[in-house]
Amino acid sequence: MRRQVAELAAVLNAPFTGDGSAVVTGAATDSRAVHPGDLFVALPGARVDGHCFLEQVAAHGAAAALVSQPVDLALPQIVVPITQTALQTLARHERAHADYRLLALTGSIGKTTTKEMLITLLGSAFPVGFTRGNRNSEIGFPAELCSQKAGIRWMVAELGMSHAGELDRLGAIARPDALLYTVVAPVHLEFFPSVDAIAEAKAELIPHLRSDGVLLLNAADPRVAAFDRRFDGRVVRYGRPGADLWLDR
Repeated sequence: MRRQVAELAAVLNAPFTGDGSAVVTGAATDSRAVHPGDLFVALPGARVDGHCFLEQVAAHGAAAALVSQPVDLALPQIVVPITQTALQTLARHERAHADYRLLALTGSIGKTTTKEMLITLLGSAFPVGFTRGNRNSEIGFPAELCSQKAGIRWMVAELGMSHAGELDRLGAIARPDALLYTVVAPVHLEFFPSVDAIAEAKAELIPHLRSDGVLLLNAADPRVAAFDRRFDGRVVRYGRPGADLWLDR
């Protein structure tokens, strides 16, 4: 991202205070992780409210803040009803105007390890961006997408979920060119009645895969392998002898 405050406010159809020409180069939701040029997204929380840290992020070099309650500071502030929703809108806009391809991956187990492998493989041939740490949620992923630098050819995005509907919303933002599944396992069963229900929630990403994209499925997991019926485009199976791709050793 590299946008002026006034541009971002126009995307959100929202008013702003302060210098509209200030340049935003990233996004952050944690006041302790703000870098110079970031748009700080002030999220309300059960224990703390991000609006309490506007002076702190201004001192750390934030270019602007996304707020629902403006305060009397020189820091430019874009004023919206719900800051999380506005962050997701900005991420959707950035993705729609991006000139890189996005590989999304999800699964109950192995997401982060697989992500790191893909970053290494793709990074040997292309400039690559990626989601950092566990920033794979409805808050973390949009902030990461808004923080990608110019010149990358691929973004590797780990997407996670705890409840049904979350991956549908993340998929609408990501619009992946490639989508990889690891495995479906009994994780988060406190929120789902069965492993099959988890599989259904994981499959919510597939309708958002671009029609000319590729779906990569772990052939060793029957639930994942069955996702091939949900996509009319190119499907690549991996992970066991006889699949399209596998390792001998």
